[in-house]
Amino acid sequence: MARHCEAMFGFLEAGAEVFDYGNSLRAEAQLGGFGQAFDYPGFVPAYIRPLFCEEGTVPLGGAVRRPA
Repeated sequence: MARHCEAMFGFLEAGAEVFDYGNSLRAEAQLGGFGQAFDYPGFVPAYIRPLFCEEGTVPLGGAVRRPA
């Protein structure tokens, strides 16, 4: 897994979009000795979470709160 993650990091450095999809790849790669395993994002923080934030609205527990 460390070698796989290292290859993904290489793609990132070359300009590709890379992400972890919640399969613990980065954590296992870190345990396997790849120190830069968490230098690229997980899928939800990078691509899904921004979809829920629109012009100051923040979903909290299913409700939308608009900051004052």
